[in-house]
Amino acid sequence: MGEIASRAGVSLEAFYKCFAGKDACIFAGYDRFIDVLLRRMAAVDVPADDRPGLTAALLGAYLDTLQQDLVVARAYQVEIDALGAPARARRRESLHLFANFIREEEARASADERPSLPWSAYIGVVYAARQLASDALDTSATPDLEALGEDLRIWISDLFRER
Repeated sequence: MGEIASRAGVSLEAFYKCFAGKDACIFAGYDRFIDVLLRRMAAVDVPADDRPGLTAALLGAYLDTLQQDLVVARAYQVEIDALGAPARARRRESLHLFANFIREEEARASADERPSLPWSAYIGVVYAARQLASDALDTSATPDLEALGEDLRIWISDLFRER
């Protein structure tokens, strides 16, 4: 704990005033990471009637945010799993937030403002994108997440096509 506090430039006492321990500190960072990802996705500005464009832009915002800081992305996409059940629960909650966000945006983009797909499609897309990004981060020091995005956009755009 002393090394963490020292690297942060705070005393150990100050660290413990903010966090109950190392896991609490890591989870606070994870929550911030998720907040940044959601804000980046929410900033996407695509015309409501351009569902393929919306899909590509949301996926692009996610992958671009990861690509900007591979150390942080790797820590919170791959390594956090070492913290066990609490980390997995937090990840599930976050993935559900992303799926709900995409579902709401897709509904807004549709003519009748209702999601055209079942919940499983939204959560499935989120899980697939997250897992493929995590695998790329885990297997390469410098993954090309943009290329991954190009591959994903093809089938995700097809999934969200007008029916």
